[in-house]
Amino acid sequence: TMLTGQSQDLSKAKAAILRIKPHYWKVVGEHLDVEVIRELKTALPDLRILWRCYWENQPMPENYEQAGSLAREYSNRILAEPAVIEGLIWGVEAHSEGFAWGYNLSDTQKEALDTYNDFLIKELSSLSGQTEVEVVVGNFGSGNGNGAWWRLYFPRTLAAAKIIGFQEYGWPNMRSQQPYRALRYREIMTSIRVVYGDMRAMITECGLTNAVIDGGPDVGYSRIKTPEAYWAEDLSWYQGELAKDAYVEAAFLFYLSGHYG
Repeated sequence: TMLTGQSQDLSKAKAAILRIKPHYWKVVGEHLDVEVIRELKTALPDLRILWRCYWENQPMPENYEQAGSLAREYSNRILAEPAVIEGLIWGVEAHSEGFAWGYNLSDTQKEALDTYNDFLIKELSSLSGQTEVEVVVGNFGSGNGNGAWWRLYFPRTLAAAKIIGFQEYGWPNMRSQQPYRALRYREIMTSIRVVYGDMRAMITECGLTNAVIDGGPDVGYSRIKTPEAYWAEDLSWYQGELAKDAYVEAAFLFYLSGHYG
């Protein structure tokens, strides 16, 4: 199955991961629980763990001059983590949600983020030494960007990257939000791949939440009484659509074992 999950508290999610036996799993947090990751990798040696290294007030580059230093700071954090040093982590997300709700960055900030992504990929490639770490770039908030926009503002990123990340959500279901908030990746990837070749995609966040509706509260399936079959059918439809595009590697449902339940 292409749909998998993500968590903050990996110890709470461990039993589910061992039961599901996914090919990918995503972890969100400032640090990684290396003991739990060792257990998971021992039981599931083919498990690929994607890490979003996140901390409160994480800075985003505001200009070209800041891009290099912040990318180096971020890569140093990643490469100092024991689970990365031991080669247990498959990949990391570059700065996530640089565009959270709409085209809200100036051209200067876009150039800075493009440069940051380029620097980060090259930093990790040159400094990792004992292990190769994949970098998933993009990961903009649901409903952002198109192919022409990507090619215009992120040429350095696209020249260096192998994998583009997307966030896709729907409410009251995924199907009703296509192609704006769901399946938006398809137009973008088609446009990018014409120019940049065999680029891959990951849906680094996806699911069902009212938060995708402007001004709506963050209410999802676990907070309203709706038959489980309703959600299962909609997510099955979404997985079927993802499977039509061979370049999509995985889609991470938000959220198991974290602040959101």
